[in-house]
Amino acid sequence: MAARLKLYCDWYNKRLVKGLTDPGVFTMPARTQGEVLPMQVYLVSPNGALKFNQENIAGMSLKLAVAEAPEAAPFVTAYAWSTDTSDGNGFFYTEVDFNTVALDTFMAGAAYQTAYMELEITEGTSVSTIYRNDALRINATTVPAGSTTVTPGQTALSLEVGNQIYVSKKMSAGESIMIPSQNGEWGTVLRTNDDGSFETTKIALT
Repeated sequence: MAARLKLYCDWYNKRLVKGLTDPGVFTMPARTQGEVLPMQVYLVSPNGALKFNQENIAGMSLKLAVAEAPEAAPFVTAYAWSTDTSDGNGFFYTEVDFNTVALDTFMAGAAYQTAYMELEITEGTSVSTIYRNDALRINATTVPAGSTTVTPGQTALSLEVGNQIYVSKKMSAGESIMIPSQNGEWGTVLRTNDDGSFETTKIALT
């Protein structure tokens, strides 16, 4: 997926930079409760000429965690990252899920909260925190969630589908209803004509 948030992490100085040729500090954008964020991470190191070398990530793995405090249990994690090494050095990529019950609890109805975010690299027996943001802003969502939670084994039903299945207190103009027989072989369609007369039609259901 090309539309990812691309992060260049200067692991030596434990910061994000704007690119391989731009040493300016990159500020992690605020995130939003409920989003699933496509992210791409490059591991870079300074080469002494205000530029950066892209590190070879072969044999490395990446972890991301977001929590209320450094020692708190994270409410957002990304521990399984894919790698793309087609450019010779490579980058990590995944989708980071900010749509978690633990994050909803952390937000607690607030307009926004501030959290900690860490990136950690593992290579063999070496483990290194390469980036920490102690002021990541997480905004409350405005767009309502797109899914409905139901009891296991049951199926969610939308209002639109329900309106097509069930008889309302007042039918829409021109609509009819069908009442099946007990054996399921026949049905009676009920309809009011434009002259006010009531019409019933017998139909075969099998």
